[in-house]
Amino acid sequence: MDISTINSASVNLENYFITIQDMDFSNKALTRYIEASKSVISCLTQVCDDVMIACPKRMISNLDLILDGKKDKDFFNRCIYPELEHLIYICRNSHLVSRHGGARPNAGRKKEEPTKQIRIPESLYTLINDLKVAYKDLIEEDKQILRSSLRDIITTAEFEGIETNQVYNERCTKI
Repeated sequence: MDISTINSASVNLENYFITIQDMDFSNKALTRYIEASKSVISCLTQVCDDVMIACPKRMISNLDLILDGKKDKDFFNRCIYPELEHLIYICRNSHLVSRHGGARPNAGRKKEEPTKQIRIPESLYTLINDLKVAYKDLIEEDKQILRSSLRDIITTAEFEGIETNQVYNERCTKI
């Protein structure tokens, strides 16, 4: 059962309990609301672990006491209604609740620094990708040296009219 289903069932159960709380206990509609409440509680027991299963079972047996006429509205208000919040808490925090989907804190790939997407010619892809992989493993001082070297290569190529690829190959042989 996922968390949205539990939330929906919890809201329905809470609405039933509010209606029951405001009802005259001699009203025949009381049976319908209590049976509906028991049905929702039974569904919620699916997410309770073995330790916490006592709470919903106790609530169902207490609702049966009201249906049998053995308990009254005061008992409902003092004993059963306060357990509603506890039951909802148990269900929402059960280890059986699926927490798949939706945003989760600290989920996803951790970024060391911001990135940008660019388009490059396929002929440069392997070269750029190798550079990226090597850059990632460098310490900060070496990253600065590499960035500076790349700037020098580009500057030299622009001023001398030499293609960047030629300058890169010359530099690589020197390093």
